[in-house]
Amino acid sequence: MFLLDMYITMSGMNTGHGSSRWTGEAIQHSVPIPDDPNNSKLASTCYLKCTRTHCVVQIDDVIHVYRLQDFLLTHSFQLPQGHSVADFDLDNDLLAIVFFDGDLHIWDLLDYKCAVVNLKDATLDYDAEVLPSAISFLKAGPIELGSNGLTGTSIWPQEPTVVIQDRPFDRNGAFWIWRLHRSDKEYVSPRPSFLRRIHTGIGAGFFKASGKTVATGCDDCTVRLWNLMTGDCDWVLIGHSRPVRQLCLDQSNVYSGSEDGTIRIWDIHSGRCLSVLNPHLGRVATLTCSSTHIMSCHLNRHSRKKVHIILWDIRSGDLVHNVDDSRQLSWPESQMVIDDYKMVVGGVDLSADEARFTVLDIRSGDLIDYFGTNGTTRVKGFASTNQFCVALIQRRGVYSLDVWDLRNYVQHYSSDVQSQDIQLADARKNTNAQDRG
Repeated sequence: MFLLDMYITMSGMNTGHGSSRWTGEAIQHSVPIPDDPNNSKLASTCYLKCTRTHCVVQIDDVIHVYRLQDFLLTHSFQLPQGHSVADFDLDNDLLAIVFFDGDLHIWDLLDYKCAVVNLKDATLDYDAEVLPSAISFLKAGPIELGSNGLTGTSIWPQEPTVVIQDRPFDRNGAFWIWRLHRSDKEYVSPRPSFLRRIHTGIGAGFFKASGKTVATGCDDCTVRLWNLMTGDCDWVLIGHSRPVRQLCLDQSNVYSGSEDGTIRIWDIHSGRCLSVLNPHLGRVATLTCSSTHIMSCHLNRHSRKKVHIILWDIRSGDLVHNVDDSRQLSWPESQMVIDDYKMVVGGVDLSADEARFTVLDIRSGDLIDYFGTNGTTRVKGFASTNQFCVALIQRRGVYSLDVWDLRNYVQHYSSDVQSQDIQLADARKNTNAQDRG
């Protein structure tokens, strides 16, 4: 535990949900990471990523896969020597790894098989320069059927599909779209097949993908919406005065956060700007959304050691809570997770090299809990979901995961009409925020 220098002010709309109190606390435990005798105790590359189903840890050229919810180690495998990982992502039992040299590895975690292709295989232009930076599994979404006499809606893509960003800050930047095929009758490891390459023609350092849409935040202060089915740019959204560095995307809207300090809500079907949210608190460092709220982190104009965490009503655009946090966290690398009950903010305290997490009540803005590592460890990475907070740490030359289980919290909610207890471990509200990017 540690002292938390934080206070909360409430403004904007009145939530009207009555009073509530919380019981329970985050339950901490340590998860060992197998020692690799071929690696030195001071690894040069450490990376941690958590999804709804798995937690993946990279330490140099070894990747470990842990199953959620019990953090059981299911796989450990060696990466090719001399290949540096650019990024990886998971979708259920598939792990996609893209390397800086353009290699794409698709690991099937059910049969422990791996399919390998190179981005240049798609164009056969082996002299072309590629520099992948990020990979993301595409979330399926509804599409309108309006061709060949068909009407109604369908879901696309119907097979696992990955989007790879190439040369994001270059005018020769592109997105590579690869589809993974599986047989319905007999289990066959998925092999990637090239779908298309989309040339952006502009520096676009940040993207989100869902359904048939990729949204990019661009250096020219625009947000661009790309159609993955046609390869066309459907909309160029103009309004920000500084580059766009944060995005969220759902089936109807894209939410953009800019260095100009504002958040804009755009209709992805019409391209119209629906709302402009401006707390006048500094540039947007982090942005996340749930079905009911937008959560943004703003760096103070006068001190990078001070941040403001803002909760907005996603429908009205009203400011609900303003959390003034003066901890020296590493922004914008910090993470925020939100669901229908709570907000989780995690980051590395630069003054003490500690991972710290704060849990807040979404209705009142009150502090529920705070916790983190202690000064005897070195933090190598951290991640948050709405059920777990995880820190990759090195303690006396040994790597492990510090895990805090958030499912023990219980909210006791009271109003003039009724009282009820909400058990946050209930799976019916599982990971709503993560589905929205």
